[in-house]
Amino acid sequence: MLNPSNWISVPVAMTLIPLFSAPIVLALHRKPGIGKAIPLVATLSVALLTLSLIPRVAEGPVENAYSQFMALGLSFRVDPLSLVFLLLFSFLAVLISLFSVAYVDKEGSPHRFLTFMLLTFSGALGVLVAGDFLTLLLFFELMTLSSYVLVVHREDRDALRAGTTYLYLGIIAGLLVLLAIILLYAKTGGLEFTSALASLEGSGYFLPILALFTVGFGLKAGIAPLHVWMPGAYSVSPAPVNAISSGLMIKTGVYGMIRVYTSVLSYPGDGGIYTDSILRSGMLLIWIGVGTMLFGAIVALLQDTIMRTLAYSSVSQIGYIVMGLGVAVYLGSEGAMGLTGSLYHVINHSFFKATLFLTVGAIYFATGDLRLDRLGGLRKSHPMLMLIFLVAALGIGGMPGLNGYASKTILHHAIVEAYGHHQAGYLWLAEWLFTLTSAITVCYIGNLFARIFLGQQWGNRGKVSGNMRILGIPLGILAIVTLIIGVRPHMLLERLLLPLLSPLGYTAYAIDYVAHVNVWSVSDLLSAGKVFALAGIIYFINSRVHLEKLAFPSWLCIDSMTHWPAVHIDMPPWFCLDTITPRPTEESNLPSWLNVETLLYRPIVTLATIPILIPTALERVMSDLYHVIMGGKSVSILKKYLPERSSEWDLQNVNLDALIVIGTITGLLLFLIVYFIL
Repeated sequence: MLNPSNWISVPVAMTLIPLFSAPIVLALHRKPGIGKAIPLVATLSVALLTLSLIPRVAEGPVENAYSQFMALGLSFRVDPLSLVFLLLFSFLAVLISLFSVAYVDKEGSPHRFLTFMLLTFSGALGVLVAGDFLTLLLFFELMTLSSYVLVVHREDRDALRAGTTYLYLGIIAGLLVLLAIILLYAKTGGLEFTSALASLEGSGYFLPILALFTVGFGLKAGIAPLHVWMPGAYSVSPAPVNAISSGLMIKTGVYGMIRVYTSVLSYPGDGGIYTDSILRSGMLLIWIGVGTMLFGAIVALLQDTIMRTLAYSSVSQIGYIVMGLGVAVYLGSEGAMGLTGSLYHVINHSFFKATLFLTVGAIYFATGDLRLDRLGGLRKSHPMLMLIFLVAALGIGGMPGLNGYASKTILHHAIVEAYGHHQAGYLWLAEWLFTLTSAITVCYIGNLFARIFLGQQWGNRGKVSGNMRILGIPLGILAIVTLIIGVRPHMLLERLLLPLLSPLGYTAYAIDYVAHVNVWSVSDLLSAGKVFALAGIIYFINSRVHLEKLAFPSWLCIDSMTHWPAVHIDMPPWFCLDTITPRPTEESNLPSWLNVETLLYRPIVTLATIPILIPTALERVMSDLYHVIMGGKSVSILKKYLPERSSEWDLQNVNLDALIVIGTITGLLLFLIVYFIL
């Protein structure tokens, strides 16, 4: 029996508050004032509960379990690692809720939006307070399904197409994690966040579990080439949804990867956390991170729309985080610098990217337009938005004095440290590509700033409304936090990040080395100067060459090769056999089942077409579900647009998918050359 006194704990309450608040918001749709206040109250309550956990976690993990749930039980646990993410998520949830309450009328269906926003918050928080992988997976799926409604909120063709891709890949990510969980339980008999490397290494379970967890969580995090859902979803979603996705949801994928590599696949406390198998995995993670951040930055530079630029920017920044995790895995018990830089950049990226997306949302709220060719000169009508955007842009660019500089400097120290330990030529190349990526980042974010705020003003922008002033509150807070972290970079390091390193098994020397890193050293400042000088050269070249006009052939496109056939081939499995297989005749005395088609051809073709029929059937099921959730309006939209969802493929999408194919092949070849020659 469950102990009633142990039924509700602080971690459980943090997930239940937004979960139970969501239907209340929907029920109060006739009282908009009260309904819109509930998300803010709910997220403030979660933030206060998170603060109350700080002294308790300092004494030890806060745990709670329900052993009789689904036979395996549910468990909740908050330790220093999950507390870092909880503090970040709860703080951002309050600011995004405040922004959404003032913004959501611009998009329509405000109560539906706020309802599913709260459900998404509940799922994301549940991932962080989960004490085992089964509990984590349940909340992971809640977050995916709830956020799907946010992605398709605008209910047009592009939104439905992007939402379908997002949903398919989200379900695939969950299934991959589920399969990893099944294998882990089959081998170890447990699903807790404890070391299982002794049981896994040397068995046939090790590589499948490692690959399934990495790909499953990597899909949600958006590492290349698993990021294909992000550009479409970010292009059609309202600005608060993009802030939630970039600031919170993709970080749950990062959190899952960190949990796997620092808890399940580790030997904490023995002076050598990782074995040779994990070391090789760390090297692979480093190159996945480097490839992701370089690919995302290059494609962001090629964009001609705001949201796609910021979407690929998120892909690139996730690459920095994965590279830091890779260094931590590669160096084992000496890898404290890599994990610290990775976690520091998780925090910084959430702040400056949420600021950028919400500022773009405020621009859309004020102007009703996000086309770059019609947004010049906003410095005159909206100078505060320009200053806030500039702070976030300099932060993501790594300008000294802004938050991104500190985390990128620590990550740079980490990759240099990895090279110093092993003197591997491919790590020297990784460090050089790190610098190049940082320079490209400055270019694309500088280009975006110039095209939005500088130049000639287009049209009459009107006056600042009352809602615009409310939107400015969370934007101002985010900009101030970005400045504070930039001016005092060691504050987060000493009070939040260093205390969690020792429980993860890092040596005292490695932790002390991180504690005494000086990001204001002359060499680090010169490195930042080198990045901005290289950025100037790249910017000048791009202004003459115009890389965004680069065109690829339409056949070199992932969608045209895979997704389009899967959703358009809708025929009986045996249709193609009508002309080559004998069919029973009226004169035949044999039973109808006793023929070649029934016994042989039809089963074979049916099995062969399952990969095609499943996406089609799933799309129909989701159409019905969407109709139930959205109401009458969705029916005509679905009937009108879904059958031709992928029939049109514009030049820009062809370019981006072609780059994915080319980048993946080139990256693989480059890796093989560097690894086996250098």
